Amino acid sequence: TSSFYYKGRNVDLRTIGKALGVAHVLEGSVRTQGNKVRITAQLIRSTDGIHLWSKQYDGDLSDVFKLQDQIARAIVDELQPVLEGAQKSRLVPQLTTSPEAYQLYLRASEVLNKRDYARAQEGVAWLEQALKLDPDFVRAQAQLAQMQAVVNIRDPRHIAEAERHARAAMAKDPALAQPVYVMGIALRYQRNFLQARPYLDRAVQMAPRDASAHMYLGQWL
Repeated sequence: TSSFYYKGRNVDLRTIGKALGVAHVLEGSVRTQGNKVRITAQLIRSTDGIHLWSKQYDGDLSDVFKLQDQIARAIVDELQPVLEGAQKSRLVPQLTTSPEAYQLYLRASEVLNKRDYARAQEGVAWLEQALKLDPDFVRAQAQLAQMQAVVNIRDPRHIAEAERHARAAMAKDPALAQPVYVMGIALRYQRNFLQARPYLDRAVQMAPRDASAHMYLGQWL
């Protein structure tokens, strides 16, 4: 939206940075010749217009979506050492290296978000397949834990599975709140209320803007 608003306008980048409330602006150009494309990208500090980094990418238009993804990932990798402190955390993390696993994760997320109990087994199977494709896909494991805890409730093993996957996700990424509140859900389901509360409190502290963390703590209360 911001890009198209400024397209074709001769506006100083410092003005753009101030209007958008951003510390840096990424600008670039695209040139094509036949089926070849050359994309130039440069990172500019919006306070003074200083160029911090620039790079040129050459590719083939026959698979433009693959090219887009490659360039986006390359730019994020390049920006990591340039940006400092908290700015690094604002870059979108790469959840998985497998596009197929990510698609399965998204399909399962719809089942979870809609609490589609009739498709619970499908959702579980999709997430299990995602983990086979990428065993380090922590978000998929956390999502599987929550799916088992709140959607796949017809399976008598669902709570044990929820705990197993929640603990595994917590071990892989201690900063992720989702498996922490899933542990609280699982313990609450088993009427272990006193043991459940610290997990729910910790999840809210870890992710104060996560609506689900607040919701599950509210249910406990």
